[in-house]
Amino acid sequence: MFVSIHIPKTAGTMLGYVFDFGSGRRLFWDYDSEYANARKPEQLILANLGFIECWFWGIHGHFFYEKYAEALPSARYIAAVRHPVDRAVSQYRHEVYDAVRGRKTWRSDAIRSGRMDLVDFVLSDENVRCAQAIHLAGREIDRYDFLFAQDLLAPGLTAFGAAFAFRRADPYVGRLPDVNRGEERVFADELERGRYEMLTRVTDAQRAKAFDRMPEEVDLYRRAVGYAERLVRRWS
Repeated sequence: MFVSIHIPKTAGTMLGYVFDFGSGRRLFWDYDSEYANARKPEQLILANLGFIECWFWGIHGHFFYEKYAEALPSARYIAAVRHPVDRAVSQYRHEVYDAVRGRKTWRSDAIRSGRMDLVDFVLSDENVRCAQAIHLAGREIDRYDFLFAQDLLAPGLTAFGAAFAFRRADPYVGRLPDVNRGEERVFADELERGRYEMLTRVTDAQRAKAFDRMPEEVDLYRRAVGYAERLVRRWS
């Protein structure tokens, strides 16, 4: 069985699509609101773990490595990583969209009023600043059974298919599924769209500052990409 950790904004939706259809719709989707059960399996899942292991190809969703580490020690653990700043920018744009669409939270209010830019957003929450490190904590990077890097998704899928005889990934080689495209967001009117575009402008200076404030995430990403590249070379 595979356990696929979907770190937000790392192409996890696309990979879930590939795994779901590539396994004959035998993917167990594990998502819940606000990460309510991200660290420990729910009792209903634990009670039916034998069935889940027998019937499903894998589990995929927003949760941390530790959630299934003890319950499924022999599973194959996989994930995808992305450049920390690019990942943070993508999450920031998602938050901005929610803010201009009227979501009411302290963060959306700060974004909507212009009091929170990308750097403030990164510093506002450890789960933003260290998202990948937190999700993958508890297992050495090179002990993961497979890691995808966003800039190597197509060759990564080729290598994954070869490594695990996942031949149903073949149709996606060279043409990744076109899902979850943020640029196709829908707005109520042009005023709302203009507000979104203004708030999501990110300068090179802001990117550089955000990069400097994520040392743990940057270090993990460098090691993860190196490992992902080695996997591609080995199995391609």
